[in-house]
Amino acid sequence: MFGRSLVLVFLLVVATIYVANELSRRYFSYSSDAFVLTDIVAVAPTVAGRLVKLSVNDNQKVATGDPLFEVDPQPYELALASAKASLELAEASKKAAEDAFAEATDNVASAKAVFEDAQKTEKRLKTLTDQGFVTQQRLDNISRDLATALADYQRAKAATTVAADAVKKSTAEIAAASAERGLAAYNLSQASVPAPTGGYIAPFTVREGAYLHIGDPVLVVVSDSQWRLVVNLPEERLAHLQVGQPAWMMIASKPWHIVRGRVKSVSRGIARSAVEPSALPYVAPITEWIRLSRRFPVEISFDDPQDLRLFMGADARVFIRHTDTGNEATAPVETGKS
Repeated sequence: MFGRSLVLVFLLVVATIYVANELSRRYFSYSSDAFVLTDIVAVAPTVAGRLVKLSVNDNQKVATGDPLFEVDPQPYELALASAKASLELAEASKKAAEDAFAEATDNVASAKAVFEDAQKTEKRLKTLTDQGFVTQQRLDNISRDLATALADYQRAKAATTVAADAVKKSTAEIAAASAERGLAAYNLSQASVPAPTGGYIAPFTVREGAYLHIGDPVLVVVSDSQWRLVVNLPEERLAHLQVGQPAWMMIASKPWHIVRGRVKSVSRGIARSAVEPSALPYVAPITEWIRLSRRFPVEISFDDPQDLRLFMGADARVFIRHTDTGNEATAPVETGKS
């Protein structure tokens, strides 16, 4: 009798645990595998050179557009001056080419008039020669003059073609010089690097006098406007999770203070391996001694982050209530960032 009661109690406990677990999946999610996240921007120079001015310190707050650092501008100032001189030279060359083209065009008109006049003279003298009024010698002289006029006319037209080509070439040289000047002006403007976003300067090691290479990160700005929380939830909790559901968070950097928020996005994919090349997030499914179910990153937005002093990477605990928000049918599901 006692053994049967013990079995019944055991089955009742198992059934209670199962029902409680299923009910919890349906109505809420809880996890301590969460952390605070914001955007970070690695600031790198787009021109190389010696660092001549550093305008910020570790952990300093900056606004968008505030000066961060400056690369030695002198080489880029000289390059811009050289580009401006090349452009002025190209413009002068085009002016000379246009003058030469205008002169060649006038020469063509003059040579054409001489040629046409020689043609008319030869035609008239041929008639007079046939009638015996003009000697053959005079006709031969006029024919020679006509040939000379034709050659001059052809040379004038050829000179016009050459002058037109010179104008086209000088026009292309102006375009190239203008582009070179634009590039030089752009490079000079990039010598001074402003903050791309507002936030805080992460600790850095670079100092004035160091040589900076293009694309090498110099500073990191921790954004102060994109704060959110990322919680890794077990896959069995995803069925009833929807964008817009309310959440309550307790952040380790502010213990025992409950913060309200809402589900912002649910990742629709994760990488199955940490070594496979993938843009998808990877969440390790193991601890030191057991294998956990797969977990998916879920982003939580803060209802009012203005009153919070947040730190990127701080741990947190999250409780989400599974309510029917209807957002899944109307709002696109964003891919979680982690």
